[in-house]
Amino acid sequence: MSASVVRFDSYKTLPAASIGATFTAVGTPIAHNWRIICFTNNTNADVIFSADSTNLNFYLPAGSFKLFDLSTNREDTATTWLISLNTQIYAMHASGAPTTGSVYVEGLYGQGQ
Repeated sequence: MSASVVRFDSYKTLPAASIGATFTAVGTPIAHNWRIICFTNNTNADVIFSADSTNLNFYLPAGSFKLFDLSTNREDTATTWLISLNTQIYAMHASGAPTTGSVYVEGLYGQGQ
């Protein structure tokens, strides 16, 4: 039987003052294949996130979060779903620049043992 240990990766952050009308990188690229990813918008403005700085991937209202567990409740267990190594996450404001807070991107990955 093989085992996998869950590891917490370093979170990525972007302060409100750096969130503009065009996409800005949130921290550094992801250094591991994440199986769980959480986006938190702790600012006072709505934010849009992107995984390629071009497409509007999803909207996150002020003071909210979205959590994606890519490993749970899948019918196809032969395939592993993950956010791939070196993915860079970007953020921009949706309709007015935030003045307080930050956005955060957090992830967990599995490491064989």
